[in-house]
Amino acid sequence: MKKKDIQKHIVDFLEEKKPILKKYKKNISKYRYLDDGQIDSLEIFSFIQKVEVFFKIKLKAIDTNSDEFRQVGGVVKIIANKIK
Repeated sequence: MKKKDIQKHIVDFLEEKKPILKKYKKNISKYRYLDDGQIDSLEIFSFIQKVEVFFKIKLKAIDTNSDEFRQVGGVVKIIANKIK
């Protein structure tokens, strides 16, 4: 799966509750969805589960606690590395 396709799915997961503001979509890979409140601390568990089930991967604490995981592009990179 291409990174572009992974990114689309991540954005779709993040927008299930509310749309991402247009100003962030210009550079969506740098979007810090947790810092912006796109999903909260309780919703993060559901997000992680959706990612794991959809992409058939297992995210470790080292993945989800990383700064990289706080950005859309970082999540895409983590997933891409796991599904190779």
